[in-house]
Amino acid sequence: MSAVIYARFSSDNQREESITAQVRACTEYARRKGYPVVKVYTDEARSATTDDRPGFLKMIDDIKSGRVEAQFLLVHKLDRFARNRYDSAVYRRTLASAGIRLIAVDQPLDDSPESVLLESLLEGLAEYYSKNLSREVMKGMKENAYQARFNGGWVPLGYNVIDGHYSINEQEAPVIRLIFSMFLQGHGYIKIMDKLNELGYLTRQGRPFGKNSIYEILRNPKYAGYYTYNRAPRRLNGKRNWRIRKDEGEIITVPGAVPAIIPEEDFKKVQEIMDGRKKTGPRQKSGELYFLTGKVVCGECGAAMVGNSSSRKAGAEPVRYYECNRKMRTRDCGSRRIRKDYLENYVLGVVEQNMFSRDKLPELAGKLVMLARDKGRQNARDEKVFNDELADIDKKIGNIVKAIEDGAEYDILSGRLKELKKRKEEIQEHLNTLRTPLSDITEEMIIKYLSATQKDMMDRPDQLSKKKIVDLYVHEIKVFSDKVDVMLKLDFGADKDGVGGGT
Repeated sequence: MSAVIYARFSSDNQREESITAQVRACTEYARRKGYPVVKVYTDEARSATTDDRPGFLKMIDDIKSGRVEAQFLLVHKLDRFARNRYDSAVYRRTLASAGIRLIAVDQPLDDSPESVLLESLLEGLAEYYSKNLSREVMKGMKENAYQARFNGGWVPLGYNVIDGHYSINEQEAPVIRLIFSMFLQGHGYIKIMDKLNELGYLTRQGRPFGKNSIYEILRNPKYAGYYTYNRAPRRLNGKRNWRIRKDEGEIITVPGAVPAIIPEEDFKKVQEIMDGRKKTGPRQKSGELYFLTGKVVCGECGAAMVGNSSSRKAGAEPVRYYECNRKMRTRDCGSRRIRKDYLENYVLGVVEQNMFSRDKLPELAGKLVMLARDKGRQNARDEKVFNDELADIDKKIGNIVKAIEDGAEYDILSGRLKELKKRKEEIQEHLNTLRTPLSDITEEMIIKYLSATQKDMMDRPDQLSKKKIVDLYVHEIKVFSDKVDVMLKLDFGADKDGVGGGT
């Protein structure tokens, strides 16, 4: 019987349970039991609360793949293995399926019901310890917050941090005052943005001002003297959404703890205006579907074009249009907006004229059949090339595996083995895309398909049906100052075809 050892420590404070001490204890246990140690895995300065531990994951992978054969996994204590009961259960199942028993050499347990219960208790205590440590860290940060001390992160524009406390940056503070003043005078984000960029002001990150940066400044209570902490929820996928706020009871707010740049009354007025707009925003008022969104881009700068609207007179029907998103946010584009009804009708007309007209259908079907057969022949040639490479890779993988079995050093060959396996996966993905039966497509099939689509959708007045047509047949729409280019697509393997060009 043989064993592997896993050791881990999470900080420099763990002197007595350092990796060296853990390995020594596990090795001594194996010697007493007569278990030869076949491999030692370690992680330095890693937490056991997650499985993001390279050494640990390497060990699990070696066990799963059979590269390491042992009957026991030795750890110093159970919390070296995992401080989370879910991860512990998952990886214990992996060990059990490989016939490996987990042993904590400093917490020896047998297989009796009492030992199973005690083991569960020890794991629960380890998880409690981990969560309690996180809570103690948070407690210290909250104490900093109550003392209005800087807790890390970005320093807002208009402030410096000196000796751990906020102070006003007199060179940047006028920018903040200008933003609040213009907003209270009734100016919108675009007017404020234009003014700031005209004066050459930049954000804290050194970029021109956009809508989002102005929004965040107007919503930041620090400018009115309020120190806030713990406003945003925990990160998702490594990011925070600062527009989402926690419940008021979870947020630490200390009035008067930060030197105010804006009078408190002005800040409250701004919040009332913004909250009112939030309840009656344009999306709720219009309910209008801009069904070219996601397909239409600005021909001048390449940015997406999005739906917008404006009213010339109070109470009048708004004029709806598509506009370059970059121009809306930063004014850094010279393109012009285009009427929604004109652009949408033009694009649908291009689709109908080029895809559905009776005189065009036979010609289009014939071209598409020829194209499909050409692509089918090319796919067959590509498939042969990929299959030949795949056979060569399988042969190389077999040679490496045999060399490892014959005693070659695994660490030397593992990198090349991973490269070959990755390339094999890429080739298999390519082969899956090449196996579409394009040669089976006939002119009759194409005409029937297009005619049925036209009958089913073109005559429907609802916006969702029109959006479906665009999604099916339009690859991209480019809007220039003097023309519109519509790029069409087909679902059965045809190349994208550029048509249109209306002015």
